[in-house]
Amino acid sequence: MAAEPWSADSEAYVALRGFLEDQDAGKGEAEPLVFEIVAPPAGLDGGDATRGRELFNESCAVCHAANAVGTNRAPPLVGDLLEPAYVAERIRLSGRQSSSVYPNLTGGRMPFWAADRVSDEELLDLLAFVATAVGDQGQGGGPDDTPTTSGSGGPQARSCGSTHPSVGRTAEFITYSHGVMGTVTILDDCTIGVERFHYDGQGIVVEAYSGQNGNFEDGFALSGNLRRNQPYEDGTLTLSLPEGKTLDDLDSVSIWCVDVSISFGDASFE
Repeated sequence: MAAEPWSADSEAYVALRGFLEDQDAGKGEAEPLVFEIVAPPAGLDGGDATRGRELFNESCAVCHAANAVGTNRAPPLVGDLLEPAYVAERIRLSGRQSSSVYPNLTGGRMPFWAADRVSDEELLDLLAFVATAVGDQGQGGGPDDTPTTSGSGGPQARSCGSTHPSVGRTAEFITYSHGVMGTVTILDDCTIGVERFHYDGQGIVVEAYSGQNGNFEDGFALSGNLRRNQPYEDGTLTLSLPEGKTLDDLDSVSIWCVDVSISFGDASFE
């Protein structure tokens, strides 16, 4: 959703429009699309987490995966300390602020969900589910899908072997902005640890991201305990590769600002 908008004379747009018009030949004029961009309701309590989980897995899992464990298209929500107001705004008003078509959007890659797609009642159910996923990581689908919670309250990676030749490699973050520093170590086949981690917490939507050959835009989020809008000083992170990904799929890690696609600091294992 971060692609540049097409203009009326863009080659790709002209080709797509021609294809759609051919598909519609002889079928008459279609009804115009009607949607309403609305702000979240004032009150955000009272949702049902069970209904919210069902709706999430029907409508949101294509990007965030079932039970919100994350994919290479969108970050995991399990284990994040997300404020309900923030989640509600992302659902209702996310999208390119400079759009000449859709008014009052607040930035970000995620497309907004208009009132005809998600009602206020459904929105409250989604918020209840996300809050449950944050507070009880077992809601995320079990230890094979998400981090579990240790006795001290911090997330731990799922159990993995140590067969990959990259296990044990370390790298230091190169600092670009927001004070990102730390030592990154591949702990096992699906777990990456960060020690002496520094970050001022002032990014917009920031995730620990994988990369290859310096490319993080095509990378994927690493689930774990990087808390949005929380500063770190000499902290520790435990990050997990999502299901279906291996250490062959990355050679570096970034503290990545998703909204504007820039690295605040990255570390390469090569």
